[in-house]
Amino acid sequence: MASSGGRESSGELKVGVAVRPLAALVAQLRSLLADLDPGQLPARDAAEVVAVCDQLSRMADAGKALAAGRVAESSLWSRGGHRSAAHWMAKVCGISVGDAVRML
Repeated sequence: MASSGGRESSGELKVGVAVRPLAALVAQLRSLLADLDPGQLPARDAAEVVAVCDQLSRMADAGKALAAGRVAESSLWSRGGHRSAAHWMAKVCGISVGDAVRML
């Protein structure tokens, strides 16, 4: 896996082969959400969108924690000049170091 958060000029993440299916899902989800017009949704559908997006968020958090654990056990984070794996994760994810420590 080649990415540590970099972006190509097209705005898509640079990723390794193993990550490409997830990156494709992200692109598809981005497209679906861009086309979503909440004002045109029946309230029941809107409530279901909230529930589905919550499931997506939980799955994404679980995947992020699992993969971050692998980075933490490697030296990849230190090669980027970070003080700890939590500091690396905080930078990559845009979260506090404390939140990164809790997630790791």
